[in-house]
Amino acid sequence: MSRVEPRERLRQPPVEGVEGAGFLLKLMHALHRYGTPSHLLENGMTELAGLLGLEGRFFSLPTGVFASIETPGDPASRQVEI
Repeated sequence: MSRVEPRERLRQPPVEGVEGAGFLLKLMHALHRYGTPSHLLENGMTELAGLLGLEGRFFSLPTGVFASIETPGDPASRQVEI
């Protein structure tokens, strides 16, 4: 599968940290329940976090998913297990 390069950031300002992080967590949970393969889930969520102006790291297992999301100006990461 070819990838379109370069990807541009969204043209609107980044989503507020908590709101954007909450959206990412809900989407990740839904995609995991749907059965999205781990490599697609992790890569897609990482790319989406970047487009939203957030720093995200994601790890998926068959029994759950883990996320670490950092917001701009807030160096503390929030780690979540779903």
